[in-house]
Order: sequence, then structure tokens, then C-alpha cells
Amino acid sequence: MGVSSYAFIRRFVKSHNSALVGSMLYCFSGYAVASLEFIAFYSSIAVFPLLLLALEKRFTDERYRFVMIPAAACNLLASSYLFIGSSIAMLIYALARFFAAPEWKKNRRFGMIMLCLCEYMIGVLICGVTISNFINTMLSTSRATVTLSTGAAASGGLSSLILPKHFFDVL
Repeated sequence: MGVSSYAFIRRFVKSHNSALVGSMLYCFSGYAVASLEFIAFYSSIAVFPLLLLALEKRFTDERYRFVMIPAAACNLLASSYLFIGSSIAMLIYALARFFAAPEWKKNRRFGMIMLCLCEYMIGVLICGVTISNFINTMLSTSRATVTLSTGAAASGGLSSLILPKHFFDVL
């Protein structure tokens, strides 16, 4: 986690010591320390700076084509449970940098966005076996509210796959 955050922070600061301090602050932040109990959270925050670094390299340097593919694959392998959350956070970061960063000015075009999305999707497809196994396991547990094998999902629609059966009963 320290190496990935150091690599990302080093891109934006001049001093080696500043990057080291920033990396230590990221490694020992409240969220990182609190998530030591659950390895899925910890591995996800360890890989997240690499995902952002790959995005930065892709938009600023033409030599780093296809760098989003292994970054997306590593992100999915690190934690398929938090993959969507980290993808949304990366999308928010990308939109903010796309419209505000002067370094991204030369690649501020729709085609570059589509290339990055395609590379990201290829990385997801590479790890498709992992994610399909995860979804199958989550939907076939005894704690799941619906199962695909009984056909209950067809009667409840898409919302029955996303929200628990008695979600609004608590309110």
C-alpha cells in the first residue's frame, strides 16, 4: 500500500520526502487503520492509487497505452466486493482532472475517454471469471433474499436482486 501511494503522490510533488510523508499519511489514515480487520477493504485501498496512476499516465503520456487494462484487472482481483465503489471514485477523479487539469489539455477529447473506457472494460473482462464466480456465490448463499435458480428473481424484477426483500419495512 505504501509503494502504490508513494508512486501516485510522487507524480505530483517535487521532493522525495514529501511523497514519503504523503504515503505514510495515506497508509495510516483512519480508514486504512480501521479496515485492517477486513482484508477486502485493505487490499482495495492498496490498489486504488495504482488505478489513479494508470489513469494519469494514460492521459498525459502516449507511451502508456493499454496501462488501464492491468490496473482494472488488479483492482478487480484485489476486491471484487469494492470494485464498483473504487470505479466510481476513479470516475469522479477522472472527471475532475479532465475538466480542471492543464496536463490533460492535449488529450481532452471524447476519443481518449472512449479509449480509456475500452481499456478498463477489457481489464474487467480479463477478470470476468473471478467476478462471475463472486456473483454466483453471493446469489446462491442461504442469506440471499432471492436466488436465480428458483426463478424468484424474475417475479421481483431487477430491484429484488439489488435490494433485500424487506428493505423498506424498517422505515
